[in-house]
Amino acid sequence: MENAIAIAPIIDNKEILSLHNLNSYEADAIKKHCDNISPGFMVGTRENEDGTFDMAIHSKNVYIDRPGKNDFCKALLAANLSFYGPNHSISVDRIEAEQRFNETVKELKNDTTSHFIVSATDKNGYIELNSTGFEYKTRIPRRDGAMMDNVIITAERTSPDYDAELQRALNMIDNKTTISDPGQLISYMSNPDKSINTDIPVKTDKQIAYSRCEDIASDAIDNLIKRNLSEKGIEQMNAAASLSSYLNEASVIISACIENKIPDGYTRNDISEIRDIFIAQDIDISKYHNVPSQLNNKGFEAHQAEKLTSRDDLAQEDKTRKGDER
Repeated sequence: MENAIAIAPIIDNKEILSLHNLNSYEADAIKKHCDNISPGFMVGTRENEDGTFDMAIHSKNVYIDRPGKNDFCKALLAANLSFYGPNHSISVDRIEAEQRFNETVKELKNDTTSHFIVSATDKNGYIELNSTGFEYKTRIPRRDGAMMDNVIITAERTSPDYDAELQRALNMIDNKTTISDPGQLISYMSNPDKSINTDIPVKTDKQIAYSRCEDIASDAIDNLIKRNLSEKGIEQMNAAASLSSYLNEASVIISACIENKIPDGYTRNDISEIRDIFIAQDIDISKYHNVPSQLNNKGFEAHQAEKLTSRDDLAQEDKTRKGDER
């Protein structure tokens, strides 16, 4: 993505923020949360020789000083809550299974026959891979009560955005598996009692409760941080300084919630609001004790996007732009 920003004449802001030394699980967790920012959000990853990953983000998407607005800061907060909390083990297992599934999709997407990707736990949508591209469809009721397909995302194989759009569609389907027989697809999707197996570990009810709580807490913590930082004039800082301030505030808030203390710049009501989210779900917030140190352990820097010239760098950049499937 860096090369694309460097050479784009319509992009005046060429600043890139790079996050360094992520393991493959962290990189995948963060990228998945970045999908919530916007369909046009650009994030790229590059694998280093030591097996770690660097992540690049256009600086305009790092911090947006508006409550409720999704940006990279919020995605990073949400990813760390979900990955370093009580769902850590299941998150690792699911990411590994998703990576294996993506390898299967690589083989299927170039086939001349159609294949279908469905969820083992939700029959509201599926992906059709065909000889010309793919379609992500959701099931909606017609006036007569029968269900019909509604195409949400589609791309042709020849499109430069095909891989990235396909990955975006894949991220919308949980607990994925494949079907190759159209008759089996119709039977599965139309019968509420019909089940199907998936190799992706399915979360328990408690693990789903953790995830739901983390989503709600991420929104609430993000709003508190942006309120506090807005009063300090952070919108005038550069991307690296904004991210540094945001992660520090997030760490302070989560630590305060765990210790039931009131940090400078916040009120008892602020901390109680976050703690009550966990209490309502009967979740012990101390299970998130690893999150503050992880938020404070991120290495990053900002720089101007540079045009790539070597064949190897351009190949790696092309892989990143196309979705960086692993």
